[in-house]
Amino acid sequence: MLRRARWLILLAILAIAGTVASVYLAQKEALRRSRPRVSAPLPANTAASANLWEYEMKAGDKAKLLIRAKQFEQVKSPPVFVLRGLELEIHKLEGSGYDLVKSAQATLDQEAGTMYADGEVEITMGLSQDPVKPAGRIMKIRTSGVTLDVRTSKASTPRHAVFEFDQGGGEATGAMYDPSTHELEMNSEVKLDWRGADARKPPMHIEASRLLYRELNADIQLFAPASLTRGTFTMHAGDSVVFLNAEGMLDRVESKEATGSDRQKKRQVQYSADFLNLFLTPKGEVK
Repeated sequence: MLRRARWLILLAILAIAGTVASVYLAQKEALRRSRPRVSAPLPANTAASANLWEYEMKAGDKAKLLIRAKQFEQVKSPPVFVLRGLELEIHKLEGSGYDLVKSAQATLDQEAGTMYADGEVEITMGLSQDPVKPAGRIMKIRTSGVTLDVRTSKASTPRHAVFEFDQGGGEATGAMYDPSTHELEMNSEVKLDWRGADARKPPMHIEASRLLYRELNADIQLFAPASLTRGTFTMHAGDSVVFLNAEGMLDRVESKEATGSDRQKKRQVQYSADFLNLFLTPKGEVK
């Protein structure tokens, strides 16, 4: 009888031990499944990485720069940030206007205070956060090799740039834009087509060695040699200034050392002057 009881006690102990082991293993598996996954180790020479990264720079209580990136990576050496899927808003300190810069990838050097995008860059100027009050004339620039000074918000490139706006478009080699002064400079080989109010008429084709568009002054400075061509009208000149009216249309041109002609079927005119004032109609035709 006693021997039989000992076997029963042994079996009971084994059953309890089996139950405890089963519960322990089940809890261990549950903990393993609920444990957060360990992040993959960072690549060599990388200090940090993140998705949907955002950074804001302010001037007083107003945003000056807003940088967004789909992917962010902090490189140890050289100490820079690599931003992929970049969107950069450059806000004007007055009003609700801002410019938008987009690039697939850019590098931000905080120590130097510069951002550089070697690939394609699209800059849209004259956007507004207030849909009722536009900030200005919208212009798009497409280029590459852009350097942005994050302290002054000046953007520049030595490469070929194509630009377009509601009244026309053009191209140049090398460009610089300063949002604080609202000035756009095209450095060389400038070609610009400016459409008039009548889309059936040919545009005014402008060429210059250099161009400076001053939005606040509503004028375009052309540096010698400069030329204007529209239909049968041609003019070659030295330094010139194109004045725009309130609607952004060509209004008047002042030129130094100007020569040209207007060769129509019934009238042929040739002219030459040390200083010339050229007046245009609302349709962009020569008066």
